[in-house]
Amino acid sequence: FPLILPPLRERARDIMPLARWLLARHLDAGRPEPQLATAAEAKLLSHRWPGTVRELDNLMQRALILADGGDIGPEHVQFELPDTPPSALPAPLPAADAARGGLSADLRSVEEQRIVDALRVGNGSRKHAAEVLGISPRTLRYKIARLREAGVALP
Repeated sequence: FPLILPPLRERARDIMPLARWLLARHLDAGRPEPQLATAAEAKLLSHRWPGTVRELDNLMQRALILADGGDIGPEHVQFELPDTPPSALPAPLPAADAARGGLSADLRSVEEQRIVDALRVGNGSRKHAAEVLGISPRTLRYKIARLREAGVALP
């Protein structure tokens, strides 16, 4: 039977209960549950949520790491992509720059470069790149899709 689950952006009432549950799920045994500051909650609720609950899960894991055992404030809530309209995002790299393998300074990050390098070393093999990077093939597919959306040329 097909199940239709609306995207997270259409289920605003679910964001905070899910966020709290995901926080508790990722806590180490015996570690007290951090509290979400009101400003952090507001930041979560005002985000457009282009992704699914998986995006919220990744965000809550990142917030736990950044909070380093303390309560979670708005500075710990860091989205993968800025919450900007598509028209405000940078234009894709020109084909000539991509062919030279260069990434513009505003797109260069350690993670992106490691993914590109792993794909080059493995002659474009996604399986090899996932193994080298120590991530699942599914995670790699997700990250590759983000890179393509940003205009990064991949082997």
